[in-house]
Amino acid sequence: TTDAAANVIVVGEFSGTCNFQSASLTCINSSNAFVAKYDPNHNILWAKQFGGQTVDHALAVATDEAGNVYVAAKTSDDVMIDTIVVTGGGQYDITIVKYDRNGQYLWAQNFGGDQNEVVHSIAYSHGYLYLSGAFQDTAYFGTDTLICTSQQQDAFVMRMDTIGQIDWIRPASCATFFQWMRLAVD
Repeated sequence: TTDAAANVIVVGEFSGTCNFQSASLTCINSSNAFVAKYDPNHNILWAKQFGGQTVDHALAVATDEAGNVYVAAKTSDDVMIDTIVVTGGGQYDITIVKYDRNGQYLWAQNFGGDQNEVVHSIAYSHGYLYLSGAFQDTAYFGTDTLICTSQQQDAFVMRMDTIGQIDWIRPASCATFFQWMRLAVD
């Protein structure tokens, strides 16, 4: 994605050592999530990583008017972000991380249950973040508990504010398997 200053922000996963021009990241497990920000001339501004003991994937990214960066990831176990540990709950959880425009960690939220939860999409509009994804069994999103009624997994759409508090969350289901892959807001 891009921000208001035409900087480019990318997310993904890596293993081993990854070089982003002058920024270098070294994986602490089998794979870590990353976010990297480039200026309009394609020069690296900063790169950050986070992850737990197994495989972690940064899957989506959004920015706000101030240039803050919001990363949506599928993470396993507890997640190390800079020097902060965010406690995980199940096989795979949803982790949302906020960085300021300079790449400084601001906060993280982890959502999930005993099974697999995934976020596929994140978008910013008018002071709120919107996320979509899927969950299995019973999943905990702040004070909200979602119970899967499908045979395999249900979908969700969620709105949260820019300090990480959930405003609302809505599940959706079908007989066997359901997930929302992308989300757009206006």
